[in-house]
Amino acid sequence: MRNENFSTIKKILFGLMLAENALCALPSLPIYSIDGLPPDRFVYDHLRNEECQDGVCFRLWEDASSKAPKDWNPALKHTFIMLHYTVAPTYKSTIQTFYERGVSSCYVIDENGNCALVVNPNDFIAFHAGASYFGGFSSLNYFAIGIEHVGPGFGLTYKIVDGFDAPIQAPGDSRFWYPFGPEQVETSGLTIACLQKRHRISSWNVITHADCTFTRAPDNIKSDIGPLYPYRRVAETYGAGFWPSESHQITHELIARMGNLAEPLRSVYHANRVIWLLCAIRKVRRM
Repeated sequence: MRNENFSTIKKILFGLMLAENALCALPSLPIYSIDGLPPDRFVYDHLRNEECQDGVCFRLWEDASSKAPKDWNPALKHTFIMLHYTVAPTYKSTIQTFYERGVSSCYVIDENGNCALVVNPNDFIAFHAGASYFGGFSSLNYFAIGIEHVGPGFGLTYKIVDGFDAPIQAPGDSRFWYPFGPEQVETSGLTIACLQKRHRISSWNVITHADCTFTRAPDNIKSDIGPLYPYRRVAETYGAGFWPSESHQITHELIARMGNLAEPLRSVYHANRVIWLLCAIRKVRRM
């Protein structure tokens, strides 16, 4: 009986060894790849640190354990996804801006739908949020994965920019906003959905730069990602980000969750949460 048991154990161990060898032979995908995005549209292009320009040196990211708030919990570093636009009109000029200004992001999605991981959020803290607050969290660099979308954002006058559709004026806004192209929106949706699933980030916590800078001085409140980002299409097509469906029951309790977002309505009305808040207030007033 003992010999039979020993023989069975040997067979099991041999089978496990074969399975392990087979698994090792399979091509592995890195943790930072984007599910559903073709491999030729993703690149790992990590930014160098301590980059010097004209004798001035900037750090573009920090190790996850350095210079963090004293009460910072590393387990919370993937609490949010924050959406931006670059202002710079190309990927190359975006990276140059990072080096010149000492800022960064985790991902950069160009106008053609190519996605580059430039600061790995698993190991490093990118400098994309600045002074920020949302949902009880401040200094959101330490709690948010930043995604930059290459694009001019807006202009004060009508101007055609190579590689982008003609700008559009949003209702009640004198600025001219540049639309996001279909390939860029597709990659954005896939990236957000992948990161939400990978890090268990709720839809509510997919925010914009404008959503979290309302505590700043009025002339320093951010406007990205802007009113032309297709929140609804991204939510319905890719299951990514936040968009209130018609079935959402808008209540005073939900509005209370918005906290101080009621303050900057005129400044950042196009922030996703502010759009929703305006709709919510109108609906509750009719109840």
